[in-house]
Amino acid sequence: MDSETRKLVLDSFGAASQQLQAVLDATDPAKWHMTPAPNEWSIRQIIFHIADSEANYYLRLRKAIAEPGGVVVAYDQNLWDNSLAYEDRSTDEALALFRLLRASSYRLLAQLPEKTWSNPVQHSERGRLTLEDLLLGSVSHIAEHIQQIESNTKSSSR
Repeated sequence: MDSETRKLVLDSFGAASQQLQAVLDATDPAKWHMTPAPNEWSIRQIIFHIADSEANYYLRLRKAIAEPGGVVVAYDQNLWDNSLAYEDRSTDEALALFRLLRASSYRLLAQLPEKTWSNPVQHSERGRLTLEDLLLGSVSHIAEHIQQIESNTKSSSR
């Protein structure tokens, strides 16, 4: 990807917390616990998943920058959902964590030299990924969950 395109992707990466908050502000928090269908996640579960995923991306991005060639591991999002007591945790804390981690990573990524973007890591499930691949994955991950929240909102208003 050329540096101009990367700047646009980075801008999207940096704007994700505001986009997420705007979508959440347009939803009724009383409906955040509702699932649109069996085996689908509620908005509340999505919020915690986003925070946990961001913590994983935070480490993966830094691993690619500081230890190119290193290994990053996958995690089982369903086990995390089942094991980390999402129902007893604060969505405000999860959202604050996401905002903080995302802002920190954005500031770091925005000042990297061009050569760093090709730094690879070995993902335990996806194989070789570059720092640029991780950035793109993170951007698309949040976009997918924002769409999922919008879809859940439409489902719960019927």
